[in-house]
Amino acid sequence: MNVKIINSKENELVGRREIEFEIEYEQMPTRAQILEVLAKVGNFNKELLIIRKLRNVFGARKSVGIAFEYKDIETLKKFEPEYVLKRWGKVGEEKGEEKQETQ
Repeated sequence: MNVKIINSKENELVGRREIEFEIEYEQMPTRAQILEVLAKVGNFNKELLIIRKLRNVFGARKSVGIAFEYKDIETLKKFEPEYVLKRWGKVGEEKGEEKQETQ
């Protein structure tokens, strides 16, 4: 698997770095594997990194995507929708436990 960062820019208003990347592969990797490799290649904090868009290139063994690296976990939880946080395991079980206790 080969990862190339195409563009990386700071978005100070939202408190994140926006990363455009391209990945070439022999067999399609999982999102978790892509996140791991992207964090290593770009020297990003894996705990604050979210892949928001991943699109396969037709007829080629590569994908292009967009990832966000937030400055801290509070900013990540403030700007990302709950379904994205659940997908990446950034939301704990606190909410589920609270619901069970109140019922």
